[in-house]
Amino acid sequence: MAGKENTYFERSLEKLGAKDNKHIPDAPCTIAFCDLMKEVAQNGHLGEMLAVIVVCEWSYLSWGERVLAKTRRDEFENYEWVDLHSGEYFAGVVEYLRGLLDQEGELISSHDKEKCRKVFLRAVQCEEDFFDFAYSDF
Repeated sequence: MAGKENTYFERSLEKLGAKDNKHIPDAPCTIAFCDLMKEVAQNGHLGEMLAVIVVCEWSYLSWGERVLAKTRRDEFENYEWVDLHSGEYFAGVVEYLRGLLDQEGELISSHDKEKCRKVFLRAVQCEEDFFDFAYSDF
């Protein structure tokens, strides 16, 4: 399922000299996002799980579509990441996930909708923190 993305990460880490990434410390923003995903996977309902996935994929689609034309094709570590997260196929994946979330929203209680809303907003904050970190000076 994650074949292209997984091999992309393997090749990029190798090029960066970090093939064994077990010794790379996590940033607070990535720890927070991993904690959110674990929390929702272990204790959330389908709507909450979909809310987190939709935020992840939709934000990358929005970003990928904006930077695709500006991305140099001769630098695989940049271009392939953008290519994986843009285009008709990936837009279809995001639309499918959004549709599933909308369908789930029709089936769940007001209480569970509120839980989805809160998880969605937490995921948005995690993505914003991640992008802020990525563009910071560490």
